[in-house]
Amino acid sequence: MLAIIAPVTLVLTAPLAMTAALLTYPDEGPSERFWVAPLVLWSIPMLLGLLSVTLAVAAIRASPGVPDWSGSRTSAVAALWVTGILFTIGLILTLRSQGLLPFV
Repeated sequence: MLAIIAPVTLVLTAPLAMTAALLTYPDEGPSERFWVAPLVLWSIPMLLGLLSVTLAVAAIRASPGVPDWSGSRTSAVAALWVTGILFTIGLILTLRSQGLLPFV
């Protein structure tokens, strides 16, 4: 459930990140606080994602006798996939915005 809520919270943090970008970027020249807007944007989704991964790993480890197709293991694997995809997208966007990823 947390893995589904994490990407949705981007809708909540996007306006806050835009406000942070407006307040931290100067009218002319580069900003010294370029990290504030990405931090605000990804703060809640990454916290929920980390919690989701922790609970998913615990659910997979705690169910050694449970069949592979059970609901808890399926949900745990889905949570790991969603969180991994969210992390990858966030990493690519952040690296690209800083000019550290030239091929994307």
